Amino acid sequence: MKAKPDIWQTIAKDKAEAETMRLRADLAIALRDRVAVWDLTQAEAAKRLGISQPRLSELLKGRIGSFRLDRLTRLASKAGCAMICEKPYTARATHARKFRHCRP
Repeated sequence: MKAKPDIWQTIAKDKAEAETMRLRADLAIALRDRVAVWDLTQAEAAKRLGISQPRLSELLKGRIGSFRLDRLTRLASKAGCAMICEKPYTARATHARKFRHCRP
């Protein structure tokens, strides 16, 4: 069976850029999920994260092109997400990242 192409490697210039894009997307998804459980308005959630409501709206809609990896990492930390990076166990695994929501 032929492996599916990796979308990030298809659109990135190189492997490092593809991994950065993948990390940014994973962080954005973790943030979106975390904000959803807060049961706050976007304005209240944005204040908790230290960003503007329009900026949070961009993030929640998946428009992450203007968010750098370090900024997303800081936001995830403020949101109470813990990031665990593990080395893939097999050659076929492209990444093994987990984002846990460990604090209320």
